[in-house]
Amino acid sequence: MAHRGGRRAQQGGVRDPAHPPAAGFGRVRRRVLLRRSPRLDDETRPHAGVAPGPAAGATPTTTPAAAPGASAPPGMSPASVERVLGPNAPPVANLADLAARKLALLEFFNRAKDETLPPPDVLTHYLVAACDADHEVAKRGEELLRRRCVWDTNRPTVDLEDVAIVSKLYRAFLGDPESVPIESRANPASPALKLRLIALMCRSVAAANAFPHTVQAIFTGLYGAGTNLRMKAAAMELAVWVLRHATDSQLAQAAPLLFSGMIKLLDGETKGAAASGGIAAGGVASLRGFCYQALGQLATRLPRLVVGTPDLAARVFTALGTEPEAVRPSVQTAARSLASAYKGCDGGVAMAIEGLLLSSIDAGAAAGDDAGGVGARRLVAAQWARDLFPFAHAPARYLCVVACGDEKQDVREVGRAGLRPPDGEVDEFARARRGRLAKRDEDNKAGDDAGDDAGNKAGSLPAAATFLDYLASRHPELSKPAGLASKLPLPPLAMAAALDFVRLCVAADAKGAPADPKASSSSTPAGYRRFLERCMVKSAPGDLTAAAAAAIVELIERDPASVVDGDDAASLNGIARHFAGAVDGPTRKVAAKICGALASRLAPAPTAAVAELDGLLAIAGKDGVKAGSEVHGRFEDQDGALRAAGYVAAAGNSEPLRLQRAFPPGKVIEALDVFVAVAGCRNPTLAGTAVEAIGHVGMTGLPDLPRARPGAEGDDGDKDGTKTAARGDGLPDDGDAPAGTMDLLVRRLARVMTKISDPGAQQRAARAAGHVIAGGCAPTDADFLVDALFGLAGTKSEETRVAVGEALCFAFGGVGVTAGGALFGSFVSLAEFTEKTSSSSSKAAAAETGSAEDGFFAGTDAIRDKILDAIFQRYLYSSRSEERCAACAWLLALVLHTRRHPRLLSMLSEIQEAFGSLLGDQNELTQEMASRGVSVVYELGTEEQRKELLGSLMGVLSGESQRKRRVKLDDDTQVFQEGTIKIDDKELAKKGDGDAPAGSTGGGSLSTYKELCSIVTDIGQPDLIYKFMDLANYQAMLNSSKGAAYGFAGIAKRAGDALAPHLAKLLPKLYRMQHDPSPNMREAVKGIWLAVVDDPKGAVDAHFGAVMEELLSECGSRMWRARQSSASALVELLSGRRFAEVEPYLERVWEASLRSIDDIKETVREAGKTLCRASRGLTVRLCDSHHSSPAETRATIEKTLPMLLNKGLNSTVREVQALAMDVVMNVAKHAGSAELGPHIPTMVTCLLEALSSMEDSRLNYIEQHAPAIGLSQERLEHARLQSAKASPMGETLDLLMNHVDDEVMKELVPAIGGVLRSGVGLNTRAGAARFLSRLCLRRGSLVRPHAGKLFKSLLSAAETDKSASVFAAMVSAVAAVARHATEARVNQLVDDVAAAYESVDDDNHERRATLAAALALELSRNASDALRNHATKILPLAFVGRFDVDEKRRNKWNEVWEENSSGASSTVRLYLDEILASALARLGSSQYQIKRQGAEAIAGLATAAPDVVSGKVPAMLAALTKELPGRVWEGKESLLPAVADVVEKCPVAALTFGGGEVVAALVAEATRKKSSYREAALRALDRSLAALAPPTVPGGPGGEPGGYVEVEGSNPVVDFFPAVFPLLRDALDPTSDSADASVDNPASEDRSTAGATSREMEEEAHRRASEAKAGGAVAESALGCLATLCAGATVLGSMEVVAIEITRIASAAMAPAQPWTRRAAGLRVVAALARRSATLGSEPRTVEAWLAPLCDAMRECGNDPRVSQLRRAAAEATGASARALASGSVARAALMKTLEEMRDGDRAPDVRGAAHRSLTDALS
Repeated sequence: MAHRGGRRAQQGGVRDPAHPPAAGFGRVRRRVLLRRSPRLDDETRPHAGVAPGPAAGATPTTTPAAAPGASAPPGMSPASVERVLGPNAPPVANLADLAARKLALLEFFNRAKDETLPPPDVLTHYLVAACDADHEVAKRGEELLRRRCVWDTNRPTVDLEDVAIVSKLYRAFLGDPESVPIESRANPASPALKLRLIALMCRSVAAANAFPHTVQAIFTGLYGAGTNLRMKAAAMELAVWVLRHATDSQLAQAAPLLFSGMIKLLDGETKGAAASGGIAAGGVASLRGFCYQALGQLATRLPRLVVGTPDLAARVFTALGTEPEAVRPSVQTAARSLASAYKGCDGGVAMAIEGLLLSSIDAGAAAGDDAGGVGARRLVAAQWARDLFPFAHAPARYLCVVACGDEKQDVREVGRAGLRPPDGEVDEFARARRGRLAKRDEDNKAGDDAGDDAGNKAGSLPAAATFLDYLASRHPELSKPAGLASKLPLPPLAMAAALDFVRLCVAADAKGAPADPKASSSSTPAGYRRFLERCMVKSAPGDLTAAAAAAIVELIERDPASVVDGDDAASLNGIARHFAGAVDGPTRKVAAKICGALASRLAPAPTAAVAELDGLLAIAGKDGVKAGSEVHGRFEDQDGALRAAGYVAAAGNSEPLRLQRAFPPGKVIEALDVFVAVAGCRNPTLAGTAVEAIGHVGMTGLPDLPRARPGAEGDDGDKDGTKTAARGDGLPDDGDAPAGTMDLLVRRLARVMTKISDPGAQQRAARAAGHVIAGGCAPTDADFLVDALFGLAGTKSEETRVAVGEALCFAFGGVGVTAGGALFGSFVSLAEFTEKTSSSSSKAAAAETGSAEDGFFAGTDAIRDKILDAIFQRYLYSSRSEERCAACAWLLALVLHTRRHPRLLSMLSEIQEAFGSLLGDQNELTQEMASRGVSVVYELGTEEQRKELLGSLMGVLSGESQRKRRVKLDDDTQVFQEGTIKIDDKELAKKGDGDAPAGSTGGGSLSTYKELCSIVTDIGQPDLIYKFMDLANYQAMLNSSKGAAYGFAGIAKRAGDALAPHLAKLLPKLYRMQHDPSPNMREAVKGIWLAVVDDPKGAVDAHFGAVMEELLSECGSRMWRARQSSASALVELLSGRRFAEVEPYLERVWEASLRSIDDIKETVREAGKTLCRASRGLTVRLCDSHHSSPAETRATIEKTLPMLLNKGLNSTVREVQALAMDVVMNVAKHAGSAELGPHIPTMVTCLLEALSSMEDSRLNYIEQHAPAIGLSQERLEHARLQSAKASPMGETLDLLMNHVDDEVMKELVPAIGGVLRSGVGLNTRAGAARFLSRLCLRRGSLVRPHAGKLFKSLLSAAETDKSASVFAAMVSAVAAVARHATEARVNQLVDDVAAAYESVDDDNHERRATLAAALALELSRNASDALRNHATKILPLAFVGRFDVDEKRRNKWNEVWEENSSGASSTVRLYLDEILASALARLGSSQYQIKRQGAEAIAGLATAAPDVVSGKVPAMLAALTKELPGRVWEGKESLLPAVADVVEKCPVAALTFGGGEVVAALVAEATRKKSSYREAALRALDRSLAALAPPTVPGGPGGEPGGYVEVEGSNPVVDFFPAVFPLLRDALDPTSDSADASVDNPASEDRSTAGATSREMEEEAHRRASEAKAGGAVAESALGCLATLCAGATVLGSMEVVAIEITRIASAAMAPAQPWTRRAAGLRVVAALARRSATLGSEPRTVEAWLAPLCDAMRECGNDPRVSQLRRAAAEATGASARALASGSVARAALMKTLEEMRDGDRAPDVRGAAHRSLTDALS
């Protein structure tokens, strides 16, 4: 350790002179960050040396040192603390100050560039900061760590494999070694920091090889001071990482220490804690799990560490039962790793492990369930037994047998896998499927070494005697004879597994050396037989008994001497007789065969055999018609007896017994009679069993049976024996053939074969017929039976076709099985037998199964000719698909099972042609059989024939036209498969159903030739039949390709070098056809591919160009299958390709992708979607600057981007648009600026156009129905723009901004200008403006040189666009550009804005004014700095614009004014002349609305700053009054209030101008005929008179209270009565000529409506009502003006002259018939007259003369109960009148009384209050 400590001092000591000053500064920075205050709840505070915070009253320099380094916090030394704080530095003020310093230091790191402060140098600093106790510091440190120090990407900024970085991490974790002086020794890191460091170490392979630091870090985490569960778990994670990634040399040094540490941890404090529950249980479980994982890794990496003793294995198996559920998966993983370590152990360790496994299995069997982890122990024990010992190890195989009987499925699966011989696949296709296709020379060598391979395989199995001995040792009852009532020694599943394995061992022993004669009795074949007998007990399930019976048959066949003793044969026969009646069908069948095989061995012979046959026939039933009834008991007994009797009779009729004449021939004939009788029963199963028994006897040669007399078969002369008649029971009769004759036997065979619908019975009858023919029957009987076999040509049962084919093979002759082998051996069918013999590698194996190369059952030439003629001339080219399928199956059976027959060898060319013609058949079964037949013919043919066949198949696969086969079209010929062509027309479908032939399903589909002709005739288009036939030929061509693929797969491995010339042409076709839509085609082509291509990847790489050309060409094929397969194949081909490979095809690939995704066929579209995803991934990867070079990225973009933009985004297909958009967005996201820059203008243009073209069509629907759903156009447009903004196009446009530079801007600006000028669509135009706005926001400096062009384009587009949303976007873009434009450009823009708004006489003024207002507002919001320099131009416009007639413009100008004016008065003072000039200019405009705005602006100017504009009032009034004369235009009423406003705000200046002139002008306007204008003029006159009247203050004449006196020095005295009163009198006096007489003149009304219609009368009444309403409003205005005139009268004489007229007008106004508003106005006139008379000092008597007549009218108004406002006005007028009258006046007294009544009696509080106030004023 001293040496290591010195090394640590050299690597990381603070005083290392190798460190440059920068590194020392870095340590200082880290130490500042390490200064941390502990958290109270921080579990990671184990060190006593952590300095307390200032709140504790101590500093790091004053804390007493209890131990070395105790005065320094974790990661620091006392010297470093002193260096940071200084020797005499004061303590840190508070924790916040310390955190602030750390944050400042982190900010310093952040501001430094990577070149100045590389990320590896600050990695530890950020780690320390991320673990700080202060939340803000930790958060900032974590953020910087993720952003600056990246280690998990393709281009990391911190390489964790750097040894220097790893050394820093370990030094921070462990601190300095003890060799460093104590004052300079850095403490280990805090626990929180240690956790972060371990997380980084577990990502570094270099950290796993840093011994001894790895061991130190692990043990520090496990056993260091202050450790906890989290730290221990992290340390164990590091241990597992080290064990996985450390080199062997490193691990050899660390492994013993780590092993002892793991054991100590498992046996220490964690033992039992995981199962105790509680909060910490989960952490303990995780820790123990890591321990077991580490032990497993240790055992895997260093087996010698554990294999010397079984202790670790025992510990693991114990843990499987004791550890809790959470830990058990880790224990199982460790157990699997230990199995590989203990593999190959021997001696005592192996014996101990055997005992451990046996105890685990036994414990599992005793427990029965999964309590306590016993199930896991059983599973692991089974896995160890499977993997640990050699396969020949008998105890291990026994353990697997026991596991096969386990209750849990996974244990059973492991047990079955342990009983399968390792790598038993020796055939070529099996190796190809596993990806290990052997070379051709290895295949040639395989034939020579087949015997050696068999021997090696046999050697991998234990000897049968050894295994049986071990079984007997474990289960002694196996050594004893078994009875039917015995019990199974093992569970049924385990017993079945043991039986299968013993059969394998026996077969292997038979192929190897002979058995050892010194072996014990239990290992002899007799012991094997006892084991088989033990399996055949009553308690055994059916599958076990069937397998045991089959094994007994194999035993007798392989070793006939094994059952020689008569007693053994009798015992075994008794068992067989019992199971011949078993419920299980396969068991009955094999047990019956055992009876036949043992018949010749029964003693005494042949008596015992004859007795056996008699007993069986008695059970089978001799009364054949009633066979199967209740008389004979169980069906199973009768069926089994029939089967056994057939085999026993065949044994008695076999050649050895016939030659010895030991078996009575009559018994065979008796048995045949029983079989023939039962064959005629009702039960089809029994009938089938009976004919099967006949076939067994017939295979050995039928005895000579009598023939029926020639005339006995009928009177009609029918001699062919085919006539049948119906019997009473409904079954067909067998003619008149007598019982016991050969004719009846043959007919019964044919009857079961053709007249019974049960497929099983038909199949057994067919095979029986073949056996009878093969055994040698009469030629006539053979012909009859062959014709019956041909009668099954129309069957649809595949099994029946196979059975007929095998029967024809027996009839043809030359099969490789003898009669004895077929009857009493393991023979099941010719197909199984042929497969078995063809896979056998030696002739000895064939001899054992009773086969011969030349074949048996010679047959006759007549039968062979008959069979071949029927197949080739009748059925092979039949118009019925069932017959063609049957003929193909028969021909295939002949070439398979009689392949070496000379007759077939001479017809190979015809057979090849026949199979080739059937490759295109509609029936898939026919195609498969034809393709298999092609393979067989290729094997049998000569070299020339093979070349011809290979060329033909190549042509079919390549799509070349083939020679059409000869098929005659009959009415019922099926041209299409059912459902291929549907009929939508109901009438035609109904007609087609009615004309459908037998067997046709109809249902509105066309399939037969007759139906096609009928339909085309009905629709009047006979030539359509040729198109149907063309479709049929096309379908046949596809079928031919599929069938040829199957056939080619069969001959590919045999073709050898003959395929080499075709490989270049074939490979692309095969590659595409591997992805054909048809699963059968894919399977067939996959077989070809595996057979002809040794290295698939290398072959594809070598022919990549040809394959690409093939696929791209077929993507445009007219056949959908080719298009779909090409698209699917392209997906696989493009995966992982480099740029150099795909560069020539990129554009074509994308064209094919986009075409496929828009295909008419749905399945092609689905494949196209997959292809598009692959093309997308390839393109994005090639365009990613992180994965491709700049040249590759540039070339990829140049090839793909234009096509995607032009054909993709502009496509009308939504899927194509979406795909192109996705690719373009990803290219913009991953490509570099240099590569993408030249294409940005085009991309931006296309994307902007796509904003509209790719908009959701549902928005168009909403737009059409927006009014109906209450959605405004503006809201809809806003929603559309927001949707476009969030679309992929908007996101991509944002991405493209990052790649724009000065060069790109030169082309981008004209491109955007073109979009602004000619872009179509709301989203396109608004998107272009928004793009410019965001570009200015992000890259504003690039816009500055192009501001002029952008201003021009944007302003032009904004001026012409009608959409408010687009307009707003354009204006916003102008403002964004203005923010970065030059001063000159901004000046020009402001001038344009001013000119646009000042062009009042322009035809397009409204649009330009709106643009100017919006621009001004946007400039004010977004470019206020640029606008501030142009306030002289903008603010006057803003002031005038505040009075714009358009509300939206008015609001915009208001906001501009409010944001930029410093105050109304001061701003007006600054820009008065400009504002007034603009307003006067507008006032002089020829447009009325502009005039109105000018007038309101002048009025607003006076209102805003009256003191400022007083000097300009004359000019203002002059301009206003100048505009008053003339016609009354729309909106002229606004001029009148403007005059009143100026006069009100500046009365003195107005008098200076001439108050009389103003009043005169208003009086003149009040005489206009338009009622509304007159009303406005009167109101303006009212306001002007009020403003020009001299002000008064309270006070009476002579200073008496209660009156009003004029203020001296006020406005000059002007008498307006002479000018104004005549006007008012004319307007109010009812006797005046100018008054509207029609209102109160009924006679006039009657005259005007005399003779009018009702509608005219209604219209006239409505007109008069409107005129009356307008006249009333004018009258009320006139009364108000009169009241104001009286209130402001200055000359008493002028008022007294007209006072009488005033009172008369008021009296008329107060009449009860008038509206209350007019009556109230009249009261206000009276009040004003009374007050002004008192003020001017009129005589009381004179006043009384005026007011006395009005007293009654005022009283009536005061008593009106309807309107309180009227009564209140009456109270005020009464009070004013009472004050003006003399105190003793009668009228005054009456008025006072009225006031008192109102004060005391009115119900309205406001009226009572007004009366009280008036009464008080009158009395004062």
